[in-house]
Amino acid sequence: MTRQPGLASDTSDDNSHNAGEPTTTVIVTIISKNYLAAARTLMQSVRQLHDDVVLMVGLVDTIDDRFSPADEVFDVVLASDLGIPRWEHFAMKYNITELNTAIKPFLLEYLFEHLHAARLIYFDPDIVVYQRLDELLALLDDYTFILTPHLLAPYEDDRHPGEYDILRAGTYNLGFIAISRQGAWRQMLHWWQNHLYSKCFADTDAGLFTDQRWIDLLPGLFEGVYVLRNPAHNVAYWNFTARSLRVDNDGVYSVDEVPLVFFHFSGYSIERPDIVSKHQNRFTFSDLNDAYNQIFEEYRQLLLDNGALEVAGWPYAYGTFADGVKITAALRRCLREYDLEGYIWPNPFDIQQEYNFRDWARFAMSEDIHISPLGLTLYRMLPYIRRLFPDILSEDGQLQFLGWFAGQHKEGVIDPYFVEPARTYLDEASQHRAMPPSPVSIGPPRALLPPPQPERTLPEKIQYYAIHPGNFWRVVFYKFYRLYAPEPSRRKPNAEVAVEPVTVDIIHDLENPLVPNDVPELDIDPDTLPDETPAASGVNIIGYLQSEMGIGEVAREIAHALDTVQFPINLHSVDEHSPARIEDRSAAVYETGTRYSVNLFCVNADMTFPTRDLVGLTTYTRRYNIGYWFWETARFPEEWLPALDVYDEVWVGSRFVQEAVAKQATVPVVRVPVPLQVTVDETVARSDFGLHDDQFVVLYVFDANSVIERKNPYGVIEAFKRAFLPHEQRRRVRLVMKVNNLAKYPEHNHEIMSLMDEINGVLITDYLDRPVLNALIGLCDVYVSLHRSEGYGLTMKEAMVLGKPVIATAYSGNMDFMHPDNSYLVPYELKYLEREYPPYTPADYWAEPDVATAAEHLRYVYENPDDAAAVGAMAARSIQTHYNHPRTGRAIAERLQTILEKRFGLMPDNISVG
Repeated sequence: MTRQPGLASDTSDDNSHNAGEPTTTVIVTIISKNYLAAARTLMQSVRQLHDDVVLMVGLVDTIDDRFSPADEVFDVVLASDLGIPRWEHFAMKYNITELNTAIKPFLLEYLFEHLHAARLIYFDPDIVVYQRLDELLALLDDYTFILTPHLLAPYEDDRHPGEYDILRAGTYNLGFIAISRQGAWRQMLHWWQNHLYSKCFADTDAGLFTDQRWIDLLPGLFEGVYVLRNPAHNVAYWNFTARSLRVDNDGVYSVDEVPLVFFHFSGYSIERPDIVSKHQNRFTFSDLNDAYNQIFEEYRQLLLDNGALEVAGWPYAYGTFADGVKITAALRRCLREYDLEGYIWPNPFDIQQEYNFRDWARFAMSEDIHISPLGLTLYRMLPYIRRLFPDILSEDGQLQFLGWFAGQHKEGVIDPYFVEPARTYLDEASQHRAMPPSPVSIGPPRALLPPPQPERTLPEKIQYYAIHPGNFWRVVFYKFYRLYAPEPSRRKPNAEVAVEPVTVDIIHDLENPLVPNDVPELDIDPDTLPDETPAASGVNIIGYLQSEMGIGEVAREIAHALDTVQFPINLHSVDEHSPARIEDRSAAVYETGTRYSVNLFCVNADMTFPTRDLVGLTTYTRRYNIGYWFWETARFPEEWLPALDVYDEVWVGSRFVQEAVAKQATVPVVRVPVPLQVTVDETVARSDFGLHDDQFVVLYVFDANSVIERKNPYGVIEAFKRAFLPHEQRRRVRLVMKVNNLAKYPEHNHEIMSLMDEINGVLITDYLDRPVLNALIGLCDVYVSLHRSEGYGLTMKEAMVLGKPVIATAYSGNMDFMHPDNSYLVPYELKYLEREYPPYTPADYWAEPDVATAAEHLRYVYENPDDAAAVGAMAARSIQTHYNHPRTGRAIAERLQTILEKRFGLMPDNISVG
């Protein structure tokens, strides 16, 4: 099977199960390649009993020509084809066991949708079916979910696992679950998906055990749950004490005189055939009767016949980087502690991009903290190491820890690749000073390894790290406040899970230009086109070309960037529809009209049809039409989907918008980052705004027309109040807010004015010419945006290019160009809107930034100007490098040239790089 774009919608009535509906039964398991022999054994056992069911295997791996799916009794679907958002990140943050369980609800929904199944039965691969599944199938006619509990009787000994272990692992064994296409099956799978996307860890101390603990909640949350207590189902080591296995002369197994339906060989290995299960110490084979011994021996032979010895050594695709560097448990934990949901590194396997995860994890945190993020993660993972090196922030403490860390490749803890920078630093340090004695030799004696101790509580962690200044505080603090929150308080929309893959980045990973080939091939003979058809190589930029608002600025920046590389452009204004002041003349130097063969409409989706009414249908005729859209929540409004019919493709400014639109798009959705070049009026001084040169100035700029609740100025004011004392607010520090169109919203106008008066703030509500506004940004000490969501975040980017440290919510479009090294990111919690804020509805969710952390950042920047200046300088370099006009203009021009060539057979002049 191959994945089709998006998940097909199901138009059937999910709450009924009447004649005429699908009757297909699907038996499914999940494996990586090393478990192929077990999957073969399971599926062969099913096929011998049922020739009318579909057999499926979800492969959490790559095939790599190791086997041919066509030769198996089952079909294969790759986990990477399930449409799980940011798949590569998802695959790295979980170990092989966690990942095999985390994809379960995604795979089940995929099979329901693509096979239109009536019933799904999931078995772990280490199960064998011995009798027909008729009882299960009959139950699925009446119930939506079927579960089997671990225990049907209490334990009466002190062996492992005990009842306490079962409490920690989960009431129901998720080696089996059956679901029918009735009732709330879809809602349940979405609920499960949302939890497993970020919380499928094997961490019983944290109350998690992969996918299993969540299902304890299933009977209380959803109707139609049946707990199957028949002892012949799911026989395994945890219930041997309550079930007596027998075998008759014909080799037929039974449990308590009931024919055995399926047996679960959990924890058994052909490499240790003398151990019943590695997960228990209650039974040895000598404790079990002949039937148990016989069934295990038969299973071992089946595994050997199906190639168990061969497949056991096959490599796991998500276990190493492309160059063979091993991905260890510490590295996976490092990734999820610093970037839980993959907004910083959507593909952490990519080692070619400039800001790749592996290099970041490998090198020292800062000039003062010589320990890498991976080293700090290992430090937090191992309690005995924290006791051995308690003063890790002192110079001697760092050297001692690095001496231990540099030897860990010998113990197989981390790949030697990650040790090299530490060894280099130790060599350099030893040349300048005597090395402190290490309190422990490499590979500590077993006597120094205490039993696992619980982690510090959150207040203890905060108290410990809060006393230490510097970059260490700035970065590490995020890890305990959770930089990226999980799902909102109720289920995200279904489309959040099924990201439409028809997407192309014009600038791939902000580094290497990419010319995609998804433009439809030439289907018109240019020589036969009617006279009115444009046949000119260039682009018509249609938009709010004089309007002083974000989408107007985007249109002007694209025009400037294309002009820089000498790509032909025409401009056509639709400023009649603009709600903003129309006095920006910076694009007036370009030729007006619509003579070229490609139209680029820099208007958002909601203005598609008003714009068409304004410019006329003939403007669209026989042209390649592109919409450039921005949107601010993860759910793109369904009522705007007809706008897609007007365009041949849609451009968007950020990955955040790309995912939102692409989920439902029927045309290519191309990420085109906004080029940026800032012009500053050098004559403007702080005194022009009533500010003094010796004051610390905090700035926030926004347009009230862009929904004040989303822009969240109140969060900025609150963070400012928490960061600075009243006497500081009176003289030393000033909050400046530059707001357009605030008078249109009297209630907000009055409240914001009142709050700004309380803190001696400066509120600027007049329009400023663009160079003057840029000068104001350049005069501040720090720029703050505690937005709840942004389609792009242009003012943040403008502040960064001017070298200003920026404090901002770590969510939405701004995360394309912000990361922990070039900005101060604020953690958040996702929340659904409590009411409508048109155009946003309660079906949308956005971020609630942590004001306390924002205040900490403000205070830190105020007290540490050198570090703030270094962060601002890093920001300026990254924006100037990746978003300058020649670089971005060339990438856009190459996309347009591809369109002109393939659609119209036109060859534009060579593009200059300026």
